[in-house]
Amino acid sequence: MRTGNSWKLWAGVACWLLLAAPWAAAQQPRTASSTSRNRTSLAITLYNSNFALVRDTRDVTLPAGTVRLDFRDVPSSIEASTVHIAPAPGLEVLDQSYEYDLLSPDRLLEKYVGKPMTLIFREQANGTTQDKDVSAILLSTQGPVWKIGNQIVTGIKPDGYRFPELPGGLYSRPTLVWTLRNERPGQRKLSVSYLADQMNWTADYVLDLTREGTRGSLEGWVTLTNNSGANFEDAALLLVAGQVHRATTGPRPYPVMAAQAGIAGGVVQQFAEQPIGEYHLYTLNRRIDLRNRETKQFSLLSAASVPVTKTYVFEGNPGMFRMAMPVERPRPQGVQVILSFRNDKASGLGEPLPAGVVRVYQPDAAGNPILLGEDRISHTPKDERVRLNIGSAFDVVATRKQTDFRRVAQNVYESAFEITLRNHKNTPVTVEVREPVNGSWQMLESNFPAKKLNAFTLGFDVPVPAGGEAKLTYRVRVTD
Repeated sequence: MRTGNSWKLWAGVACWLLLAAPWAAAQQPRTASSTSRNRTSLAITLYNSNFALVRDTRDVTLPAGTVRLDFRDVPSSIEASTVHIAPAPGLEVLDQSYEYDLLSPDRLLEKYVGKPMTLIFREQANGTTQDKDVSAILLSTQGPVWKIGNQIVTGIKPDGYRFPELPGGLYSRPTLVWTLRNERPGQRKLSVSYLADQMNWTADYVLDLTREGTRGSLEGWVTLTNNSGANFEDAALLLVAGQVHRATTGPRPYPVMAAQAGIAGGVVQQFAEQPIGEYHLYTLNRRIDLRNRETKQFSLLSAASVPVTKTYVFEGNPGMFRMAMPVERPRPQGVQVILSFRNDKASGLGEPLPAGVVRVYQPDAAGNPILLGEDRISHTPKDERVRLNIGSAFDVVATRKQTDFRRVAQNVYESAFEITLRNHKNTPVTVEVREPVNGSWQMLESNFPAKKLNAFTLGFDVPVPAGGEAKLTYRVRVTD
């Protein structure tokens, strides 16, 4: 009886195992992987606030049922929460993760705590180097601490390690992992999008003035920088111009700007522009390779003869109208040099200019280009004026002296000033004096016509003869 019952018991267990084995196997997800070799299209929409939107489409062969898919060759700077697979019939995403626990000597050691491994010591003997292997168990990476035989050992420094196998959970490169439910086996076209940091672009301009300084040629360049940790090959490039708002829970750059169509006669137009919402989208007319740790430049625009206006500006500060300034010898103050041009068709331009740095050059008598200064411009729509502050004038100086101050009533003040402008150049100049005034104000008297530039700024245009000087005097009443 006992023998018969035992036989029946084991027969039942064996039958259960035979029936359960296919079910258990079915519960284990089958695996598939995809690399950049499976890629069929790639597009990068780049913002110049150090991030990009990547759209990566690949042909992937998947079995039916539950599948674990390793999606490789993605940036290490990927924003995991932004990863999205475009919906596909018969394909369901059960979960997704971003595996960035990358393979390294330190991570290998951490994975082998409590496990046997081999320490390698290199010894010199008879003029040769030999490896001596010592079996050990790593007890702690702090130190580290080893168990060798029956002893606990610290303070040794092996020349190398030998691991019996690669532990699970480590990846040689960043990988997106999905658990998918796939209804039909075969090839699938997966379209994946995500945001990645450490991808940037900037706009830079060069304005080469003529010897006279009244015209200049304007060249623009787009510079792309990829430090994302991934290579992008045969990619379509799109650039977005505009201030894009992003909701964040911590510090994050705000996307801005983009490239621009070539807009000068004889220059190949590299970017096609189209409006999108409140922004401008520019698409490069060819595909590019953008490798990790690579900087790449593209011609942005070229205009051969842009009319340029030079203005000398002397500006005060709003606090000086409500207090008596110390009586002392006036000190020379800087007069700023402002170059401006209009972004319109008549100037050979007339397209939106992305924000960037403009560097201004002018040739000396021998024709050698000299850097006069640089300034950063903001997004400039067509038909707007571009203003560049290139620094202080050397030969045009100003001094300011307060000639009178009194408090007329509660929160009412009167101030009188004398501004002396000296011109050491051999040509006459006109200096635009801009005086910012907080509160309401009334011009009482002045020896040059006063202009109300805006609600809080009064202005004067003061001509100064070559090798001479001019004095501006005025009295103003200010009420808080």
